[in-house]
Amino acid sequence: MASTRIKPLAAKRLDIQALRGLAVLGVILYHATENVSGGFLGVDIFFVISGYIIASTAIHEVNTTGHFSPKLFVMRRIRRLAPALAVVVTAVLLLSMLIDTPQHLARTVPHSALASLAGAANIYFYIEAEDYFGGFESNPLLNMWSLGVEIQFYLLFSATGGFFSFIIGRKISTAPGKNFKTFTRWLWIACLIASLWLALALANNWQLLEFRDIRAFSFFFTGSRLWQFSLGIIAATICTTILRRSTLRPMIWVLQIFSLLVIAYSFATVSDTAVIPGNTSIYTTLAVAFLLWSGALDTGPTNHLISNAALVWLGDRSYSVYLWQGPLIAYALTLFSTSMSALIAAMMSVALAIPTHAFIENRYRSGYRQTQDTRGKSSRGNTATYFIAVTISIVGLWAVPMIVEKYHSEPAVRATTLDSDCARQRGDNGFDPCRYHPDVEPAFRALLLGDSHAAAISQAFVDVVTNRGGIAEVATGSACAMYPHPEIHDYRPSCDGYTNRALAYLTDTPVDLVVVHQFSEIYIHRLRVGYDRWSRQATITAQDLTTTGAHVAVIGDSPRSLLSVGRPIWASQWLLDLSASVELRREIEEVERVALARASSSETSFHSTLDVLCETGGRCAVFDNGGWLYTDDDHLSVSANRLLQPLIHEVIDSAGL
Repeated sequence: MASTRIKPLAAKRLDIQALRGLAVLGVILYHATENVSGGFLGVDIFFVISGYIIASTAIHEVNTTGHFSPKLFVMRRIRRLAPALAVVVTAVLLLSMLIDTPQHLARTVPHSALASLAGAANIYFYIEAEDYFGGFESNPLLNMWSLGVEIQFYLLFSATGGFFSFIIGRKISTAPGKNFKTFTRWLWIACLIASLWLALALANNWQLLEFRDIRAFSFFFTGSRLWQFSLGIIAATICTTILRRSTLRPMIWVLQIFSLLVIAYSFATVSDTAVIPGNTSIYTTLAVAFLLWSGALDTGPTNHLISNAALVWLGDRSYSVYLWQGPLIAYALTLFSTSMSALIAAMMSVALAIPTHAFIENRYRSGYRQTQDTRGKSSRGNTATYFIAVTISIVGLWAVPMIVEKYHSEPAVRATTLDSDCARQRGDNGFDPCRYHPDVEPAFRALLLGDSHAAAISQAFVDVVTNRGGIAEVATGSACAMYPHPEIHDYRPSCDGYTNRALAYLTDTPVDLVVVHQFSEIYIHRLRVGYDRWSRQATITAQDLTTTGAHVAVIGDSPRSLLSVGRPIWASQWLLDLSASVELRREIEEVERVALARASSSETSFHSTLDVLCETGGRCAVFDNGGWLYTDDDHLSVSANRLLQPLIHEVIDSAGL
């Protein structure tokens, strides 16, 4: 029987490139469609491949030169990753001038860009409480978190490899490659055990760490990801001579097919609702590690099933594809919120990856050779060009917010032109509403109560009430919720007693209509009042208000914009997908409708801002011909008040005034 050839560690292997292509395909299909629920595991595959390639390259270097150079290792990694990253980050910074907002994304994108260039994107996104699965479109650079994990792993590997090579390795004159390989294997076996234990502990809610949002911590933290790199490293250091045994080859081929099926099954079925990594990715990671190790065999299913031209071609460009797909799909979802737009963006990422790979990746990755004496003018020119690209990106951190602010925002985005100071009710100044009289004898009196969200719609309230001949009174205060709860009082002590002071005022001053509007979400969810307690107190408060003789109208809260989106320069009106916020608002609206009906169905009414600002399906206006509809993530502007005037007319009509 002919001997079976084993591929050397340093050789380029088509099966690895094909696995890269499979990994990036899973990622872009996960982001662009709803049919590949586990496609995000492609990033986990990249981590295993990185561990394998890095260990293989380092072992080959020690076998060739007799030592491992951390400096050359880091420089090669920088040249491999940084140039294309700088180009994509620069493009996103420039694109943000056309799409993003002066209030939120003009800050978020530059900060994310800086974190990405510094190799700390995963840390930044955890600190900023970004949810990779819940808000992918909220930040076009969110996919750069994995680059942060990769870079931190590279620094750790170079430090440990350099320690052995320069401190211990020099004392062992014989077989430096074998010693380095043994040291690497056992070090990363220990790392595998510790990191996998941490990942499983977090995944199974063992209350190991009292950090905010354990799910996000486990996902972004490099320590809970190291076991995946470790598996790749161990696969590169395990002896491959066993693959030559002809009696074992059929079993190895069966296991290779089984591993491919595990990856395909994981892509199709794994959910993103669990704590990741851990239970959800361990089988996929083990399958990839086995494929990498057994792929050194020059024949077998992996060479025929996945080492085809299309996957290898995609794998060669997988890094550039991965960089582009995140921003493009995020922008497509933000602008159009359709699966077709996301698929088109995914295809565009592949198209842009072609020149990026050809003219950026390939140009720079060969610029820093194994030894410094091989560097010439071309290498120095490549270095200069790279630093120019990085400089452009860093300048963008300062320039983009300034340019967006200058050319995209109207001069004053305010919630009201009214006197905001007199509308703020505090515990130490009694209850003294702002009062606006009509030009004629007043026909009725209406009072607006609530928190800063109520103040944000006071312009529409006052304009409509006074135009219809009524006296408009406004008595609102930041976090002054009308439904009193201990959690709210603890959050804003200055509003303690606000409800009782309002009731006392209504007892002494007859009012025909009381309008309540407030940021219900923050009290129910963030302050953890809960639906049941919120509903019971809403009923009690409505009953108390109606006993004063007033009709009580509750206006449901406006959707959170999540990102204070401004107008793109090419559109007069922009609808944003706020379906998650709209769905939550609908739940709260139903709770409040039921609570009002229990109080008095004839003396109460409920009105929804969603019917004014949003279309069916959760797409909501954030810009109108009159200007921005939001002053920040939550509060409506003067322009939005103009849109809400018909709703205020509806409220007054419901009271029979």
